[in-house]
Amino acid sequence: FFQVAQEEQKIRKDPAARVTDVLKKVFAK
Repeated sequence: FFQVAQEEQKIRKDPAARVTDVLKKVFAK
């Protein structure tokens, strides 16, 4: 869960990171 927290901080700083995070969730399924 700690890694997720770090990713969330990146997402808040970089909107583009949010897009890649969404893609990761989609491909993870």
